[in-house]
Amino acid sequence: MFGYMTRKALLMRLIGRERPAFFLEVGFGRGDWLLTLSTMGHHGVGLDTSRYAARLLKENLPESRTSIDLIVGNIQQITFIEKFDLVFAFEVLEHIDDDNMVIDKIASLLRTGGQFIFSVPAHAKLWTKHDEMVGHFRRYERRALVAKLKSNGFRVRVIWCYGFPFGNLLLPLRSLAASWMPKMTTQERTEISGTFRPLEDRFRRILVIAFKVLLPLQLRIQEHFLETDIGNGYVVVAEKSTLRSAN
Repeated sequence: MFGYMTRKALLMRLIGRERPAFFLEVGFGRGDWLLTLSTMGHHGVGLDTSRYAARLLKENLPESRTSIDLIVGNIQQITFIEKFDLVFAFEVLEHIDDDNMVIDKIASLLRTGGQFIFSVPAHAKLWTKHDEMVGHFRRYERRALVAKLKSNGFRVRVIWCYGFPFGNLLLPLRSLAASWMPKMTTQERTEISGTFRPLEDRFRRILVIAFKVLLPLQLRIQEHFLETDIGNGYVVVAEKSTLRSAN
């Protein structure tokens, strides 16, 4: 929850003044960002491999939100006729073994000049049991991530390293929460990672109060460190260009 709230504040800065656009969100989880986009006047598609996530969101989706279509499926196997203006994927790429293939697929779904806006966990040195238990294949480093995007036809417009200091300090608690996950395969862990929040669900009232106190402080502090590499995650804006580097 804390990481998401921190990330969402940054995303609102990035697209808060965007004209209404046609979007795709890959891995919508509990669906808060889809609803936020709809409220802002955007229309588009939410795609997730989890039938549970789709069912949970449909149960809570206001009937008035007709600007959102939900699809259960794998981005590598699905096709769309119309090109998207924006593609979002938050905490998704690290769950995919061949992330290069998915980045290439996302490039094919965007119009030229369209933006791929996403987040990933940062730094292999911060790997914890949480990464293992929720089905991560990797954490990312700035230079390698930028190179991978460029090789797939993107120009990196923004890359912020967020989360310092409190996001870093909360990593041990996330590992504790991950230890409560039932035994399952990597694929099964990935499918529930966007909706499984044992720590937050058990202590929601306490955490909401704590986060209300900490979040404004977190946002003020991290503002000074977004261009550094001392946070625990990356928020990236990459624009699809007309040119494509050789792989």
